[in-house]
Amino acid sequence: MTAQEFWNKFNELFNQDKIKETAQQKWSSYKDYTDYILEQIESILSTDDLETSREYYRIDLIGYNNKNNGKTILLPEYRFKNYQWDLEVAVEHENSSYTWMDEVVKLLHIYCPLRVVIGYIPLINKKEHNKYLDKIYDNIKNLKAKETLKDGNFLIIIGDSECGNDSSQFCHYTPYIYKNNNFELFE
Repeated sequence: MTAQEFWNKFNELFNQDKIKETAQQKWSSYKDYTDYILEQIESILSTDDLETSREYYRIDLIGYNNKNNGKTILLPEYRFKNYQWDLEVAVEHENSSYTWMDEVVKLLHIYCPLRVVIGYIPLINKKEHNKYLDKIYDNIKNLKAKETLKDGNFLIIIGDSECGNDSSQFCHYTPYIYKNNNFELFE
């Protein structure tokens, strides 16, 4: 799955009234909202024939291709099981507007074609996404794991938080992709 495919499908979720309404109802509970969003992302990944797992490597959600061709046992006489899969997508969702930088660093250390961090910034700072993204890049540019950005796509999707009681402000997201030593608006 490409970054563009992921973003298009993710963004489409919130154009569906029932999904958006349910998400808005669950917004007040970090756990319920995250579970709901991950459930929706699982459905996105499954349309690309990926199998999913939660909390593998302590990553919220991964999508992978199972390559064992239905052969579950390698050595039947020893009941030695066959595991053969490729990690394709790693997704971290963090409701807290203040701690999702840790998710960025975590996924820097994961090697796969698509890594996605969904984080939130207070609505009052909506026009300052670039300030956050510049600071993120400044913070990671000296990490060894930054080298993984040369391969695959790293997508940061920023949602609005601290929207008060106005549910119409929830579920608005803006995507950014790592490109040319920076995070750029992705559409």
